[in-house]
Amino acid sequence: MSDFVEDDVDERLVKLETDVSHIRVVVGELKSEIKDVRGEIKDLRTEVKGDIKELRGEVTSLKDQMTAMRVDIVMTKVWMLCQSAVLLGVMARGFHWI
Repeated sequence: MSDFVEDDVDERLVKLETDVSHIRVVVGELKSEIKDVRGEIKDLRTEVKGDIKELRGEVTSLKDQMTAMRVDIVMTKVWMLCQSAVLLGVMARGFHWI
């Protein structure tokens, strides 16, 4: 009976050792995959940072363009008011209001 139990224990130990070695191999593979993923994430971060800087530059350019457009709109309004004043002056003179 004792020999039977020892054989059974030995078989279990061999199976456990095999399972542990398999787990070690899988863990090693996971570690290498994690390193690869970390490298890819680092590359992606660098790329995203570059894109963000580029986007900030474009937003600044857009703000400058909008400021220029606002100035142009104000100048157009002033020009239209002056044209209207001149037209009213010519009409007043033509209808002998002044």
